[in-house]
Amino acid sequence: MAAATVQEGQGRSGVYCSYESERGYPPYDPRLMLKLLVYGYANGICSSRKLERATHRDVAIRMLCAGQHPDYRSIARFRARHLEALSELFVEALRLCAKAGLVSLGQLARSLSSSVRRLSFGFSELPPSSRAC
Repeated sequence: MAAATVQEGQGRSGVYCSYESERGYPPYDPRLMLKLLVYGYANGICSSRKLERATHRDVAIRMLCAGQHPDYRSIARFRARHLEALSELFVEALRLCAKAGLVSLGQLARSLSSSVRRLSFGFSELPPSSRAC
């Protein structure tokens, strides 16, 4: 599900547009980072350090990352840089799950608030209007 959501291009435009004029060493492919974060959140792995460890230990994540191992700083910076686009992606993923009958409305609301809370953790300097919770 994580790979399918990212592969179909849903919610990625906000992420890709910021890489058009980048210079210097090329970053990890945004699709790789999106897959890593979506899969991690779906499986309760929210910490950047735990996600980094999982790229070495978890076979499913190794497959999603194509054998690459982003360090925790890269994961955390990607998450911070694309917080709004990631929120939209998670909302879209939850809508797809609801449409497919995988979750009920109550589960969807709990999952949505939990995902947004996890995404915004540690970003208290954001203005109140940009915070979801």
